Amino acid sequence: MQDKKKGSFKRTEGATRFGPAIKQKPSDVPENMPPRINKTPLMNRKEEAAFSSLYTQKQSHPSSQNSFITLLGRFSFVAVSLFVLFFVLFTFVFDRAKVSITLFKMTGENPAEIVLDRKATSTDNFFFVSASSVSSKNVERRGQQKVEAKASGIIVVYNNYDTKPQKLIRNTRFQTTDGKIYRIDDPITIPGKNGTMPGSVEAKVYADTIGASYNIDLSDFTIPGFKGTDREGKFYARSKTAMTGGASGMVSVVAPQDVDAAHDDLFGGLKEEVLKTIEKQVPENYILITDTIKIEEKDNRKDLLSSSTLPFSLSVSATGYAVKENFIASKFLDQNAATANGDLIIANKKDISFIAKEEGDLFKITIQGKPVFSAYLKPEDVAKKLAGKTKNEFSGVVSLFKGIEKAEPTFSPFWIRSFPENPEKIEIEINN
Repeated sequence: MQDKKKGSFKRTEGATRFGPAIKQKPSDVPENMPPRINKTPLMNRKEEAAFSSLYTQKQSHPSSQNSFITLLGRFSFVAVSLFVLFFVLFTFVFDRAKVSITLFKMTGENPAEIVLDRKATSTDNFFFVSASSVSSKNVERRGQQKVEAKASGIIVVYNNYDTKPQKLIRNTRFQTTDGKIYRIDDPITIPGKNGTMPGSVEAKVYADTIGASYNIDLSDFTIPGFKGTDREGKFYARSKTAMTGGASGMVSVVAPQDVDAAHDDLFGGLKEEVLKTIEKQVPENYILITDTIKIEEKDNRKDLLSSSTLPFSLSVSATGYAVKENFIASKFLDQNAATANGDLIIANKKDISFIAKEEGDLFKITIQGKPVFSAYLKPEDVAKKLAGKTKNEFSGVVSLFKGIEKAEPTFSPFWIRSFPENPEKIEIEINN
């Protein structure tokens, strides 16, 4: 509206320069109308953005703290679990123990002699060992020779009479069911029966007369000398091998040098075999006295003269004595010292030697050198006794073994105070 005064205009509230303001509802605004321009000053808008950002940071900071605490908790749990796992493993799975042992030792200064009675086959002080082996080889027959030979073979003689041994003299007869007679060349002793099991012994028999007719297969034998007595039928024999070698007339023969060559080929291997066998029979705390070893051999070279098919056969046997080392110690040391420290063994076996002389039924053994005697101890026995025991029980267990002068245990890991339940986890170290 125009004022009465010239050139002066008054704008009504809400009015525009071109006319009065028109009030519109929001729904009345056209859809294609451009957005209203924000007339808020620029500085005010920057302040609002800054405050909004600060508010957002304040809202997000507690969430970051919670994530860090959660991560730290998980790490701590894993670390504690690993620690417990390693503790359990090293305590109950990887646990080990070691025991360092110093044993009693003493040197024998004076020479000593040991006497063995061969009539006593074995005692606690010495041990009888024996072994045998047999092998054969074909030998070429180069010619003919007239021979008169008796058949022979191995039989097993039985005693089913009583528990007492029975001696049979040289030339005792053994008869087959068809009346052929064979005899033993050497006397034998048949052991007594053991319960229901008859005693038995092997023996070699020879035909009573020469000729191939005594070459027979396996057979049963009676003993004519017991006929008409209560021993008849209770003593008898059975073949172990066929009877061979009986001949009369011209037969194929071998040259002596061929037999000797076959013998040499077989003897070395058989001797080595039987010696290794008797060495394996010697207990750990015994010494095999090599001077007492006897090597015997038997062959069938005589039978080769009466058979065109028989190969050369060689049997080698070895016998000897092993002496207990504690028995040797008792000859060198005071008897009380040997007894108080249990069984003693010779620690320096390579530094001493034994010389044996045979006098009738006796072996006199002289010991040369200065043997060092040490207590005899099996490490596995100590480990078994210590398994599962506590450190406080250690001294009591060690005291069960004679000859231990000092023993010190070490545990791994360091915090355990009991020996493992498994003896294989316990190492026993013997100090020389």
